[in-house]
Amino acid sequence: MRILRLDLSAFGPFTGKSIDLGEGPEGIHIIYGSNETGKSSALRALKCLLYGIPARSQDNFIHDHKALRIGGLISDSLGSELYFIRRKGNRDTILDSSGAPIKEAVLERYLKGVTRELFEMLFGIDHPALVTGGQNILAGKGEAGGSLFAAGTGGANLTDVLSEMEAKTDALFKPRAQNPLINKAVARYQDIKRQVSDASVSSSDWTEKERSFKKALSERDEVQGLIENRSGEQNRLRRIRELIPKASLRRELAAKIEEFGRVVILPEDFTGRRHEAESALAAAREGKRRAKLDLERLISEKAGIRLPERLLERTEAIKEIHQRLGQHKKAISDLGKLEGSYAQNMADIEVLLSELKPGLGMEEVKSGRPRATVKARIQGLGNTYQALSTTLERAEKDIREAGDKIGRLKEDLALLDAPRDPSRLKKAVLRVNKKGDLLSALKDAEKGLRAEEKSVNALLGRLNPWSGTLEELARLPVPSIETINLFAAEFSEIKMETENRRGLLKKAEAELKAFRQKIRAVEMVGLVPTEKELDERRERRAAGWELVKRAWLEGQYVGEEAKHYDPERNLADAYERAVLEADETADRLRREAARVADYASLLSQAARIEEEIEQIKGEMRGLDEDNLCIQARWKGIWAPCSIDPLTPSEMRDWIGRYDKALQREERLSELKAELQSIREQTEINRSELRGCLATLGEVVPEGESLDKLLDRCEAVLDRIGECSRRRTELDSRISSLNETLADALRSKEETKERLSAWKVQWSEALREVGLPEGTGPEVALLLIAKLDELFKKRDDCDSLEKRISGIKRDAEVFASDIKEIVTHAAPELIKLGPEHAALSLYSELSKALQAETSYRSIEKEIVRKTAEKEEAEKDMAVAAERLAGLCRQAECRDPEELEGLERRSSEFKKLKETLASLELQITELGGGASLAETIREVESYNTDSVEAGLEKLEAELSDLKSRQRDLGEKVGALRNELSRTDGSAAAFRASEEGQQVLAEIRNLTEDYIVLRLSSLVLRKAIETYRTRNQGPLVTRTGEFFTRLTLGSFSGLKTDYSESDEPILYGLRPGGSLVDVTGMSDGTVDQLYLALRMATLERYLENNEPMPFIVDDILIRFDDDRSKAALEILSDLSLKTQVLFFTHHTRMLDLAQKINGGRKIFIKRLN
Repeated sequence: MRILRLDLSAFGPFTGKSIDLGEGPEGIHIIYGSNETGKSSALRALKCLLYGIPARSQDNFIHDHKALRIGGLISDSLGSELYFIRRKGNRDTILDSSGAPIKEAVLERYLKGVTRELFEMLFGIDHPALVTGGQNILAGKGEAGGSLFAAGTGGANLTDVLSEMEAKTDALFKPRAQNPLINKAVARYQDIKRQVSDASVSSSDWTEKERSFKKALSERDEVQGLIENRSGEQNRLRRIRELIPKASLRRELAAKIEEFGRVVILPEDFTGRRHEAESALAAAREGKRRAKLDLERLISEKAGIRLPERLLERTEAIKEIHQRLGQHKKAISDLGKLEGSYAQNMADIEVLLSELKPGLGMEEVKSGRPRATVKARIQGLGNTYQALSTTLERAEKDIREAGDKIGRLKEDLALLDAPRDPSRLKKAVLRVNKKGDLLSALKDAEKGLRAEEKSVNALLGRLNPWSGTLEELARLPVPSIETINLFAAEFSEIKMETENRRGLLKKAEAELKAFRQKIRAVEMVGLVPTEKELDERRERRAAGWELVKRAWLEGQYVGEEAKHYDPERNLADAYERAVLEADETADRLRREAARVADYASLLSQAARIEEEIEQIKGEMRGLDEDNLCIQARWKGIWAPCSIDPLTPSEMRDWIGRYDKALQREERLSELKAELQSIREQTEINRSELRGCLATLGEVVPEGESLDKLLDRCEAVLDRIGECSRRRTELDSRISSLNETLADALRSKEETKERLSAWKVQWSEALREVGLPEGTGPEVALLLIAKLDELFKKRDDCDSLEKRISGIKRDAEVFASDIKEIVTHAAPELIKLGPEHAALSLYSELSKALQAETSYRSIEKEIVRKTAEKEEAEKDMAVAAERLAGLCRQAECRDPEELEGLERRSSEFKKLKETLASLELQITELGGGASLAETIREVESYNTDSVEAGLEKLEAELSDLKSRQRDLGEKVGALRNELSRTDGSAAAFRASEEGQQVLAEIRNLTEDYIVLRLSSLVLRKAIETYRTRNQGPLVTRTGEFFTRLTLGSFSGLKTDYSESDEPILYGLRPGGSLVDVTGMSDGTVDQLYLALRMATLERYLENNEPMPFIVDDILIRFDDDRSKAALEILSDLSLKTQVLFFTHHTRMLDLAQKINGGRKIFIKRLN
């Protein structure tokens, strides 16, 4: 069964909300709703749709109870669909779309016997159920049978169920025990039997009354037998009354089936096969028609295409021309630019000539182009001159700066102090520092001493109820911890005993209150006569008779006694009243024997409980006295310490604080000695440092602390060191500057010598170039640069002349090639220019090629459509043959007859199914008889005779029950008479009590047998389930478990524990086994989920699918394991519908990421 649509017309927070669940035959349907959007209401609506809205629904906070409506479209595995609406009510709660009632049986055909309990147990799981299932596996320590059976029953905690059963059976009965209820009742019955034996008295009166009592009992049992007999006959006639219409309907169905005559029973897929064959035939015909039309169109299009053959023959040449066209256009475009560049270069040459020498011509200059070696030499000499000039200037500057710096440094050196030797002071400071930071140590020691003293004082302050000094504390005669523990045990025992008695007292008082309420209930009906009251009234009657005899028979005066006997009446009236009251009390005792017995039993039990209460209170008073004695002894052991002790538990903590305080005393002494040692060492160091400073001529104030002395010493050492470092630095810098000055002087002289040599070389170079003698390097280099530029411009002009000539030549060749192609292939273009002609040729060629392509494509399409037409004709023949085969199977000639024959076959099968269902009902109501026997029995009756027989039996039963009540009262009266018989009343009461105890034993024994058998049956069922399903279920569960744990486990295995019980173990990839107690909570949850999935798959192998509803079970899974679980649920959706409810957007993201082509359908409630 699948749910295709859920209509939340008026339910919870929804009004007119519809959820489409019919997409795809497989795939997870994820119903997402954030908090407060109605996810839980939608989940409840699914169950209410199928099984009804509860009487106390919590989803009426918007719509009234009577207005609640849920609609749904469902389908079964055969494709049959049903739309219905569920309303809240007691009957007719299923409606069709028009609001008319639908019978429950219609929906039950889709549910296939799955009850609400089975649906919730097997087809639904939420996070609490997942966690509980995991915890139950842990509680059972992975026991294989229990784990498999629990997964198959929706996670029932079988360990707790079995433990509870065993606890209840042990509370009822245990061999050789005293406290279980049956053991107590048996012992009590044995005591009662002894009481009956001791109290029994033999007499003829007792024998006669007992005979009457037994006769009445026999008559009552005989009437009971008649009632049972008549009730059985009444039930039989009622069953026949119910069967008569069913038998009549059976005859009608049989007649209808007979009217059908011979019917060809067609298989279930016959209609589908017919539809497929008809669809195939229609499709083939349509395919043939379309192919024929397409062929006609293609032939027409082919005839309309004309191909320019001459143009197509020159295709490659035209393409080549088209490719050259771009180059031709670019060359023509560049021609103008090149000619402009040429003219510009010529103008530049004229300007350069005029700059070199006015009136100078290019021809005159061509022979004067300087050689490269000469230009390089001029360039090198110019650069050398610049470098030598710069070097000379830098040397002169360095000489001036070095002399100024040396003078300033000598002045700074003269200002420094005379040198002093700090070695002795350094050694003294080093020795002091090696001994550590004495000042910090002194502060830490003082701080530690103060903290320790504060801590000790705090400990002493926490030693309530004692107060004093640490020395006084050390002298206290404190009891040992063992003594305190002994007293703690005594107090605890007294407290437990008292609490136990208090619990017993509370229970007894509750029982007494209950019995008193029952007594008051009996008394509210009317006062209950008692044996004591009857004895008192009989004594009053006897006393009155004595006065009457004395006054009437003996003639005595009894006036005063008569007045005392009854102040308001005369003696005759008073005696008559006493006789009436005694007789009335005796009659009431006889009539209300059962009520009297109950009242007496209640009074007896109330008295017994009162005695128990008094006994418990006495025991509690004794416990209080014992507690006071222990309290006195407890205070006595602390008296030498002058301490009023607290409880043993508190004094045990006090002893701990006491021990800590004593340990702190030793620590205080150590801290004081350490502080004194640090102070002495500090004074020695101060004296040494003051002496060293005085030797160096430093003035030290009296009383300066060690840390300030160290700072002073460090400052003195720093000054002496700084002075020494400064003197060394100045000497070093002066020496370095002297060396720099000498280097600068040498560099100056050398540079002057190199300048003299340069001048000689420069004069020679000028002569080679032809420049005047006095020309400087800058002017010479400028003139050479102008000549270089002039000759470069001349070279560029020569190159441009060559390029311009080549472009003009290529243009002439391009025009000639165009003319040759146009003349042969397109004479109509002969008047166009070369560029226009090339473009037109390419355009015409493109059209021709396109036409040729279309022509070839049409030819191929004609071939393909011809093949399609032939294939369609073959398909038509195959489809026609399939329809002919169906006609042969249905035994008809024309396919048009098939649909009617299908309806006839379907109606016939439905009648047969209805008849079979009806006969099954008749057989079930037949009480074990066969169908034929039941039908014969029913046909021997008619409705009127059955109704008459039932009325007669009803009257007989009424009379018999009235007689049964009379006999019951008679038995009660006779039982009361027996109880009043002298010498046997106590035995009778004991016997009655014994019967009550026997009844109690009987009831308790029945409970014990039920519990014991239930436990055995449950264990047997678990073992049977394990034996039948362990192999396939464990294997499949292991596969799911491996996927859920991402390969952390490679499967599951069953092995035997020390108690020889089969246990589930997780199998690691390396082969090691892990029991469930060694798994994390999340992993155990995943194991339970794997068990549930495997169990559900096994169920679906042999049963109708039902939707599997999952409610946010992946809360404690990480992303990877959540993704694995969603993939498994997606795989399960191939076998049954999966509805996944969640309010976590993370689930939506993960669902989109699962691979393997799995389908996901997301429905949002908000």
